[in-house]
Amino acid sequence: MARPMKQLPRTNDPLVAFARDLQALRKEAGNPPLALMAEHSGLSTATLSNAHAGKKLLTWATVNGYVLACGGDPESWSAREPAPGRCRVLR
Repeated sequence: MARPMKQLPRTNDPLVAFARDLQALRKEAGNPPLALMAEHSGLSTATLSNAHAGKKLLTWATVNGYVLACGGDPESWSAREPAPGRCRVLR
């Protein structure tokens, strides 16, 4: 059985807020196991886990893979800025 996602702190940190949104997307998708998401995305389970941890800026490939693995629309995430004014999702 997979471990539950770590609850992120309520903070104004934009990276944490972005990660919280990724966690919400995964929850809406029925909390698929990271191993299944890895199969669908081509990313490692560690990369997927780090994506929703809110500790570092993500590459577009990671965001795209995570969103696709959750059945989401990557295009709707492409213009999002996890840290407005400081950085964008790395492409």
